[in-house]
Amino acid sequence: MFLPCPGESAMPFDMWLRVFNNYLLVINATGDAWPDIHKRATLLHCLGTEGQQIFYTLPHTGDTYASAVSAIEKHFTPKVNVVVEPYAFRKRAQFPHETIAQYVQASCGFEDKSDDMICDQLLEHFLSDSIRERLLLESDLTLDTAITLAAQMEAAADQQAPLKVLLQMPSAGPVIKGVILLMYLILFRPPLRKKKIIQVCY
Repeated sequence: MFLPCPGESAMPFDMWLRVFNNYLLVINATGDAWPDIHKRATLLHCLGTEGQQIFYTLPHTGDTYASAVSAIEKHFTPKVNVVVEPYAFRKRAQFPHETIAQYVQASCGFEDKSDDMICDQLLEHFLSDSIRERLLLESDLTLDTAITLAAQMEAAADQQAPLKVLLQMPSAGPVIKGVILLMYLILFRPPLRKKKIIQVCY
């Protein structure tokens, strides 16, 4: 059910509609397999009690399944403020425990924003100074390069986090720390590249 009782739905309508369309596919109700009136009735039933009450107050609901979907979508899909959303994106810093990929996907009202604009945004609002410093070393930084390098550094930091915790334990003496470090190098050290053997013919 999309909205069984008053309040906010558990998921955005566009996501719920994808789930509902998958349900229609499972019960073989897509295309002309079912009469349009049956699909419309199924849609309204799955809206839930509160969802149906809202639906019957909406204008331009029509008599077809498509018109019902359109009316519901217009009501439940929030309008994007093309002035506020870009401003909010520019002011938004990376949240703790938010990955680079999640930060890049943050909502923004521009559809025509350039990669350079997003790249500048990342450099300005990265939480990690070390990632920022590493990216600034690139003479021709692109958005793809920034995301790739930042993700690699994030992954490396995640791997090293348990090691740092263990090494900072007061009870860990020099010998134990040495063993921990050795085990870490064995488990996580990248494989050595094989040197190419160049054969010279005389």
